[in-house]
Amino acid sequence: ILYGQSADDVMPLDGLDDESVRALTAAPHSATPDIPRAERTLAMLDRCAALALDDECDALATAAFVAWWMGRSSWAAERNELALAAEPEYALAGLLAQILDHSIMPPWVD
Repeated sequence: ILYGQSADDVMPLDGLDDESVRALTAAPHSATPDIPRAERTLAMLDRCAALALDDECDALATAAFVAWWMGRSSWAAERNELALAAEPEYALAGLLAQILDHSIMPPWVD
């Protein structure tokens, strides 16, 4: 995700240190996401999910979270249902299912 969210188009993951991770995650949580960057991240996660084994839901659940954060609940629900089908006890997918079931929007959405 950090690769896709990098302000630069290329940021090798092996070059990440504590300071660069802090810089990437320092944006206010209520800030409107950079939709083009989030879309690139979502596309990368979808490609990872397509290559994953049937019982691996990490990329799907993370893609669902990114879609939710973008304000695209239907996209999030679709990916999250697939993640839960692959691994029903996956914590992120379970939490996101509750968020979606209660129609909770990301904090940047008014």
